[in-house]
Amino acid sequence: MRAVTLYRVANGLTLGRIAAIPVLVYLVARAADEPRYRLAAVAMVVVLQLSDIADGFFARLARQQSDDRNPLGRLFDPLADKLYIGFTYITLSLTHDFPWWITGVVVARDLLLIGGWILRRMFMSITTVLPNFWGKAADTLQAVLILAFLLALPEPLLGWIRGLMVVMTVVSGAIYVFEGYQVSRSRSRAR
Repeated sequence: MRAVTLYRVANGLTLGRIAAIPVLVYLVARAADEPRYRLAAVAMVVVLQLSDIADGFFARLARQQSDDRNPLGRLFDPLADKLYIGFTYITLSLTHDFPWWITGVVVARDLLLIGGWILRRMFMSITTVLPNFWGKAADTLQAVLILAFLLALPEPLLGWIRGLMVVMTVVSGAIYVFEGYQVSRSRSRAR
C-alpha cells in the first residue's frame, strides 16, 4: 500500500473512534440500569482500543514508506483517545457508583496535556508532543479500569487496577510537565 492510503486508513480509524463516542456514552449510561448494555459497552471499549492500535500500526507503516507527515493524525489521534476516555469516565461517574475523584484525575491530566500543547504551539511553535511509555501505559490502564469496572471484577482486583491507574496517570502527567519544562528551558537558552 502507498503511504497516502495507509494514512487515510489510520485517519479513518481515528475519526471513527471520535464518531463512536456518543454510542459508547449511551451504552455506558444505559448499562447502569440495564445490565445487558454492559457487555455492549465492554465490546465497544475493546473495539476502540483495537482501532487505536490499528491506526498506530498503519501510521508507522506509512512513515516507513515515506517522509510525508500526517498532521491530521498527529492532532486527532491523541485527541480521540482523550475524548473517548474522558467522556467514558464522566459518564461512569454520572450514571454509576464510580468515584468522581478518579474521573477528576483522568480529566485533569488530559486537560493539563492539552493546555500544555496549546501553550507550546502558541509560544514555541512546537506542533507535536510525542507520546512516551508512561503516557501510553496510563492511557492503557485507564481503558483497563473502564473494562474492569463494567465487568464488575471483584473489589480487591478492581482496587489494585484503580490504584495502579491513578498512580500511572499522575506519574505520566508529571513526566509530560517535566519534559515540557525541559523543552522550554532549552529553547529559551538557545535564543
